[in-house]
Amino acid sequence: MSHRPLLATLVALLLALPVHAQDLSRRLILKDGSYQLVTKYEIKGDRVRYMSAERDEWEEMPSSLVDWPATEKYEKDRTAGAAAPEAVASTRNSNRSANRKKRNSRKSPPAFGSPKPAAFFS
Repeated sequence: MSHRPLLATLVALLLALPVHAQDLSRRLILKDGSYQLVTKYEIKGDRVRYMSAERDEWEEMPSSLVDWPATEKYEKDRTAGAAAPEAVASTRNSNRSANRKKRNSRKSPPAFGSPKPAAFFS
């Protein structure tokens, strides 16, 4: 009896774990515009204790650094299936680049070519 199908299934499950862990990550949006990727967080007095999704360790920061309305909005949008801001920005940038290429490709070449540089004698 071969163990290959069982091994292949086990390998596929192990490869899927990191992707699943990234899906579980959430963001604490900070007032300076940056964010921390977290898997969970809890508010303890004037501090926020969170499990870092990047370092897989518990960390703390002052609660006053977190932009709570932005964090809640992001979480609500994420659960509703809205695209992440980076994905929207990336799409806009690629559309701008494509439009720029189209505009540049429509330009006709100069009628007489480029001017030749003058020769200088010393």
